[in-house]
Amino acid sequence: MTKPLLLKRFISTLAVLILLIVPPIVISSPYWLHVLIMSLLNIGMAASLRVIFVAGEISICHAAFMASGAYASTLLVTKLGYSSWLGLPAGGLVAAIIALGIGYATLRAKGIYFIITTLAFGEVVRLIISNWSLLGAVNGISGIPRPDPILGIEFTGHAPFYYFIFLLTLITLFVCHRMEQSRFGLIFRSIAQAPSITESVGINIMSYKILAFVVTCFFAGAYGSFYAHYTTVVHPDMFTIVPSVMYLIYYQLGGIGSIWGAIVGGGFLTILAEYLRATKHLEVVSFGIFLALVVLFLPEGLISLPSRVRELLSRGEKKGSTEERDVKREIA
Repeated sequence: MTKPLLLKRFISTLAVLILLIVPPIVISSPYWLHVLIMSLLNIGMAASLRVIFVAGEISICHAAFMASGAYASTLLVTKLGYSSWLGLPAGGLVAAIIALGIGYATLRAKGIYFIITTLAFGEVVRLIISNWSLLGAVNGISGIPRPDPILGIEFTGHAPFYYFIFLLTLITLFVCHRMEQSRFGLIFRSIAQAPSITESVGINIMSYKILAFVVTCFFAGAYGSFYAHYTTVVHPDMFTIVPSVMYLIYYQLGGIGSIWGAIVGGGFLTILAEYLRATKHLEVVSFGIFLALVVLFLPEGLISLPSRVRELLSRGEKKGSTEERDVKREIA
């Protein structure tokens, strides 16, 4: 990669980071700060899905592992009296341990069969938390304490939570990107594209698939823990199949070509959904029409919009110059 291109990427990344640090300073509306917090959470959840996707699998139980982290952190803090700062990594660790067992049992299934098993697992988790009294059953658990003060910062408003989720999302993007650019990412792509050849050179495909699944689910559990302490309540309706599908939509519609797809998809589509709430009963229809237009005209995702616009402008210029030459020939 050339130095000018590296410099361009560094400057663009720095500009995005600065832009994301500013909102709590200039935005006083709790509502819009909440929307931005949810945007960052959705970006992180969509980005974490990329790890297993690069390895050639699609999971539709992300919300289930988010629930695992949320309930694990909640029980540690409310029942055992541990600090909420222990709950965040513990939630991720619990989700990762569950993913290790589920992945070992299900990742032998390929393609649609793995998708179906993840779908079934998500429903099993929802039924368990809906019927287990320790987890509050259908009523859930309320009154979850906010994170303990740290470095003199108290989590009493939206701004501290914004910077908290901003840091967590930044860590997620960094880890997922570095893993994809490392030897692990190379092996993941090899497994997705040519599993037989990959296995023939002595690579244990199952081990790497499980690793990808565990990393993906660890971050889902961590975000679940954050979500529990942010909303101060957890209940089964928060972790249905709908959010799992939405995380997949954010990633797919943003663009699967790079991790920027998760950033654009998770951020833009979350904010768009809030704007479409004004249409009330037409919200779902409007959102569906937008998704259909993206699929039809931007098959590579929202991140391909700038290149698509440049392509159309270039065609227009070429067509204009061709017509101009034809006119000149006719005059001559």
